[in-house]
Amino acid sequence: MKKNLQVTLIFLTLAITACFPKPTPQPATNTEAPIKKTLAAMTEENKTLPSPTPSPSSVPSENSQALAQLKGKLVIDNRNYLLLLGMGPGSDPNLNYQFTENYQFPHERIKQDFRLLDAKGKEIQFEEMDPLELNLLKEEPLGSGIFDPRVFRFSLGDANGPITLEAVNLIKSVNLENPSGEKIDLKFDKDFPSSKQQWDIKQTVGTIPNGPFTIKYYNHIGFNKTKQCHENIKTYFRGTFYLEAPGFEAIQFDQVVPAERKSEFPGCGGGSSDHRCDEFGNCLTSDVDLLLTDNNQYELQISGYRQIIHGPWQVKFDLP
Repeated sequence: MKKNLQVTLIFLTLAITACFPKPTPQPATNTEAPIKKTLAAMTEENKTLPSPTPSPSSVPSENSQALAQLKGKLVIDNRNYLLLLGMGPGSDPNLNYQFTENYQFPHERIKQDFRLLDAKGKEIQFEEMDPLELNLLKEEPLGSGIFDPRVFRFSLGDANGPITLEAVNLIKSVNLENPSGEKIDLKFDKDFPSSKQQWDIKQTVGTIPNGPFTIKYYNHIGFNKTKQCHENIKTYFRGTFYLEAPGFEAIQFDQVVPAERKSEFPGCGGGSSDHRCDEFGNCLTSDVDLLLTDNNQYELQISGYRQIIHGPWQVKFDLP
């Protein structure tokens, strides 16, 4: 009797087990950070983010075009947010607004020129990343025609959205396609430019509104030893003007010459290069192509400049 009961229980257990499916094994939980995605994949996932919204109370009315050019997108990368920024083309090809320090990475004044704030106004600490490493120029996540992109990275845990970008300083970039206005007259000794390298000038120029600057001196680079690009090697030479120019990142010059002499300039580009320098406070350098004159009198005009303008401008980004 006992044996029959045991057999009956075994069959009953098998029947009950057959009525329930065998549990499917679950994969082990992965506690590691997810594999870093490409920028294209990140921006695709966040493609529904709204455009940045300006804060009207913080926008200087005379520079509202600066915000119209600003493009931005907030995406997630592993345990961080990435704020992608760039300046798009403006409506006027000769006037546009840009970020400061477009000539280098990393940027020395990035924490002075930009701030990130959370919804309560608390400042968020961020790290600047190299946009070239993220292929920002190639993948164009902010659209085509973006100039000088920036990437700010900050922790997911530091964000209490929406996030506000505050641009403290921007650049007003002006290209004078047809320079007009005040000419800068410079008079040198008869042995200019070859008898020495540095020529003192110390002349203040007020051509740019609200931005006088001083031409401190000129450094002679030299004449070409062989003909290049159809220039006249006996009359064409290069040099660098040293400027004391507070409030500017660049000032470019052109020499005023008669139309019949313009063929003596190089015919294959080149142009000016402008850099900050450490010789004195607010120092800028501007390389200039010059043609020798008979009376050592030289006329210059400003062909373009990058002037620092002050905000702040505020733009809000919702968290993805």
